[in-house]
Amino acid sequence: MEYVIENDDEANEFIYQIGNMTLLKGSLNSQIKNSLWNIKLNGDGSKKNCIKKCADLSITRDDLLDKKEWTKDDIKERTARLTKEFLKIWDINYIIND
Repeated sequence: MEYVIENDDEANEFIYQIGNMTLLKGSLNSQIKNSLWNIKLNGDGSKKNCIKKCADLSITRDDLLDKKEWTKDDIKERTARLTKEFLKIWDINYIIND
C-alpha cells in the first residue's frame, strides 16, 4: 500500500512536514529518496539498503518499521507528536521568556 498524493498542492502541504522526515545515512537517503513507501521500507530486491535493514536511530525504527502504508494522518500525528517533544526538550517557554 502507498501514500496516494491527490494533487500537487496536497503534496506540497505534506512532503516537508517534520512528521514526514526521518534521519537516514546519506547513502541510504540517496538510494531511496523518490521510491514508493513499500520500497523505501523493504527494498525492491535490487537495492541492498532499505529503512528496515539500515535504520540506525530508534526514532526511525519505532515510528516507521511497522507501517505498511504512510498516510496523511500518519504524517499529521507524527508532526504533532514530534513538535511537542521538541518544545519539551528545548524548553521553548524558558527560551522565549529570557
